[in-house]
Amino acid sequence: MSFDNEITGALEALEGQKADWEQALAELLPGNLVKRVVKGHEYYYWVRRENGKVKTDYRGKLSDEEVAWYTDLKQKRETFTKQIARADKAIRALKSVLCQRQPDDADTPAESGGKPHAHKKEERAGRASPSGGARRAEAKRAPGSRKTKIVARVRPLVVLFGSFPRTICIDLAREWGWDLLDLALTEEAIPDGVKPTGIISDNLSTHSVVKRLINMGCYAVRLGRRPNPTDVHTPAILLDFVSIGRMAAEHFLARGFKTVAHVGWDSEDPDSLYYPMYVSFRQHAQKGGAACHVHKLDVPMSKAVALSLSSYESRTLGVYEWLSDLPKPVGVVTITDGYAASICVMCRHAGIAVPEEVAIMGVGNRASICEVSTPTLSSVDSAWEARTQRGMTLMRELIAGEPAPQAPIVIPPAGVVERQSTDLLAVDDPAVAQALRFMWDHLEQNMSVDDVAEAVGIRRRSLERAFRGQLGRSVNAELRRKRLEHCCQLLKTTDLPIADVAPLSGFSSAGYLNKVFRAAFETTPRQWRVSAGRAS
Repeated sequence: MSFDNEITGALEALEGQKADWEQALAELLPGNLVKRVVKGHEYYYWVRRENGKVKTDYRGKLSDEEVAWYTDLKQKRETFTKQIARADKAIRALKSVLCQRQPDDADTPAESGGKPHAHKKEERAGRASPSGGARRAEAKRAPGSRKTKIVARVRPLVVLFGSFPRTICIDLAREWGWDLLDLALTEEAIPDGVKPTGIISDNLSTHSVVKRLINMGCYAVRLGRRPNPTDVHTPAILLDFVSIGRMAAEHFLARGFKTVAHVGWDSEDPDSLYYPMYVSFRQHAQKGGAACHVHKLDVPMSKAVALSLSSYESRTLGVYEWLSDLPKPVGVVTITDGYAASICVMCRHAGIAVPEEVAIMGVGNRASICEVSTPTLSSVDSAWEARTQRGMTLMRELIAGEPAPQAPIVIPPAGVVERQSTDLLAVDDPAVAQALRFMWDHLEQNMSVDDVAEAVGIRRRSLERAFRGQLGRSVNAELRRKRLEHCCQLLKTTDLPIADVAPLSGFSSAGYLNKVFRAAFETTPRQWRVSAGRAS
């Protein structure tokens, strides 16, 4: 058997094996099993991609055997996928060998008398000057009979430089056929022979790395926080600090706070990064009837040195002295999640109760901070992923030849994510405060006004009178408001079916939830979820 025949046989065997694996893979149920834990209960969903969209099927609670079956299914799919990928690689290699072998390289029969290529030379000589008839026949040959020239595909290479989410960049690059280079892995060096197409960075165009790539002809997009004169050279995607300040103020005002405060570095300095946030927070708080205070996160060095304090200890002392003088309760917003979590610790060391005396909110909604803080930390979601996604989209537009925007693109925050650090209503009456805490901790249970009054230890009529005096609404009205608030949070942050959201929010049925929800918001829970950006 000739060498070419051996390669052809191996190629056919591989292609047959690959077809078998593809058939086996196609017969498996597509998708992945996802587990979500809500109030200690485990719920499962089957997530799959269909026609370019992600579809989610609710599976509910599964037994260990059912979970094991889904796990085995996933392993089988991964095995077949890897086998198909290896077969593809081997098939390409074999086809490449066949394409590269010229006629002169083929095995020649022994009858050629020791001159295996003599007849080939004669054939080439005969083909050197084809007759007119041969030329006409060649001209009439079907276009498909000639090998099509392969045009090399050019994949854009986009450089990532700075502290912003990488996951959305990776997902979009895979979808669009881009290559990525993260300078965090190269210590800001551009490897030799690499020609980037663009750079996405959170640095100004005057930064040495960004400037060098722009001079190389790269497109540049900045993921920034405030406008800068250099944005005329580097289109910018910016954070909306004005909306952050407004959302923080509205959050505290809705919970009845009459005293609020802003904590940061040089908040009242017009040149400060966070000045627009502070101004917006102060204006909306005062418009809502709340007194607004401000605190600068430092203590004069002379005082710190005199007391032999570390930087952290000096800030703790400053926060304690400042908070001690403020009316309670007070709602405090800080410039970052890190500072907010630190203030939670400072308050605990100083014996100040959070959130009962001081409610604390951060900015950024970084789960790695907010979920491990004690108590867990409420935060304004600064929409990092949405800003990064818009930056990637803008880069794609620039690569496609579209003009750069004339002004920075401002992305609003995604809203306030409420956790324990602001989970209260600001009231002066201890009985009302105790009743609220009991109600909020037992929302999913079938609760009556008598149950709440018994838990607090006062008569029902006295409790109703206290609620109307403190909140301007009845006990049942507050219970319904809080249940709807919790329902909205579940609709926005989970994919639970409406039938499951209803009992978790304290509503007896999905139908009753729909009725109450429509009366409050003039829309259904399903429609509200879609408008909030979650699939129904």
